[in-house]
Formats: sequence, C-alpha cells, structure tokens
Amino acid sequence: MKLLLYVVPFLLFALYLKKERKLGAMLKPEVGIKRVPGIVYLLLLLFIPAVHIALDPLVSLIPMPDVFRDMFLNMIGKDIFTFVTIVVAAPVLEEFLMRGLLLRGLLKNYSPAKAIIWTSVMFAVLHLNPWQGIGAFVLGLVLGWIYYKTRSIWTCIFLHFANNLMGALMMLTLPKDVDISASLYDVVGNPLWYGLLYGAALVVLAFCVFSLKRQLNSLALKNE
Repeated sequence: MKLLLYVVPFLLFALYLKKERKLGAMLKPEVGIKRVPGIVYLLLLLFIPAVHIALDPLVSLIPMPDVFRDMFLNMIGKDIFTFVTIVVAAPVLEEFLMRGLLLRGLLKNYSPAKAIIWTSVMFAVLHLNPWQGIGAFVLGLVLGWIYYKTRSIWTCIFLHFANNLMGALMMLTLPKDVDISASLYDVVGNPLWYGLLYGAALVVLAFCVFSLKRQLNSLALKNE
C-alpha cells in the first residue's frame, strides 16, 4: 500500500505529461548536450557520505519530537516494498517532478541561481520535516547545479538513488539500541575518532566539490 500510494499519483502525472508531449523532452538530453563522463558519477558517490557527515552537527542541533521519531520508525521497514519505495520510486519520481519539470521550467524564466535555490527550497519542503529538509536542501542545490550544467535527468536520478540507498542501508544496519535521532558523534562515541572522521569527510567534500566543478564546467563549455 505504501508503494502504491506513493507511485500512483506520479504515474497519473506522467500520463498527463505524455499526453501533453512533455515526457519525451525530460527523458532525452537537449540537442547538443554531451554525455556525462563516468568520473562525475564516481565523484558523486564520494560526495554523498562526505556531505552527510559534514552536515551532522547542524542536523543534531534540532531535537526530534517523539511524534516525528515514531513517524520515521514507521517509514523505515525491512520489507521489499518499503525499500523499493525509498531507493527506486522516490529518486525517479521526485527527480522528474523537481528537476525534470520544475527546475527545467524555472531556468527558462529566471537566473540559474534563483531557479536552483527555489527548487531546492521546494524540495526541502516536500520532505515535510527539518531533519530531512536540511540535507534535502543541500542535495537539491547539488542536483540543481548538475542539471543546469548537464541537462541530464538521469544523472540527477543516479545521485538521488545513491543517496537514498546509502540512507536506507544505514538505517537497516543501525543497532537496535541506537536512537534513530542520534547524531554521528553519539554513534561513534569516541571524540578522537569522530574528529578524524569529520576531518576526513571535509577533505573529501572539498576535493569532490572542486573536481565536480572542474568537470561540469568543462562539460558545460563543450555544450555551449
């Protein structure tokens, strides 16, 4: 039921787009757009855990009420339907809506910065809670930037898929005695190990941002 309730509205929306002859435009890159190189995908895989670790202190500052903790526990299930909803359905459907339709339209009428920021805000609001919203906003900025440079909905889906897969696997492997709202510092326990992990994450994050910027700027130049 959870999977169906999530997928059906988006399928109806996709049928509408197909009727209006807009679905094909989302699936295919714009004319003249070059293929995204494989190094970009590898950098994105490194970027995901690094940015989540970097955001951990900020997210941990917001206490999680019991009602939201219960909601998260209900959302996280070990059945295949919950896994497919989070890891497959959400990345595909949300990217078609947020980047394929919303951002694509905003880029035609507003500056890239304004279009990306507003899309990221709406992407954060879509998650309906600040604990996911902070990460969703930052992820939305990166997804919007990638889409602006590549015009590739599939690259955005890949990043969203990898992000949700990492989150789902972490939740499934989290020890039962660990609170779902616990920060990474609480999970690690040792201040020294946490400091080393956090420092390493910042280094990796800086490397990924620099490398992605270089790769995507080069790709955008070729596209122009």
